Amino acid sequence: MATGEGRAVLGDPLRALTWLAGRLHRAGDELRAGQLVLAGAVHASLPLEARSTVRARSPHLPPVELRVR
Repeated sequence: MATGEGRAVLGDPLRALTWLAGRLHRAGDELRAGQLVLAGAVHASLPLEARSTVRARSPHLPPVELRVR
């Protein structure tokens, strides 16, 4: 239904992380070791219906399959 690449998030996921670190710093906060950071969506949201199956794959991670109840 949709595909996307990490570079679609501000041109590069590292750029999104750098933006976040700077924004947190200006607010008096910071990124801490072990925190999980998601770079953002790489394509538009899609509606899910009951009994749908979602499959995701990446060249760097094992495939994932999710069944919506």
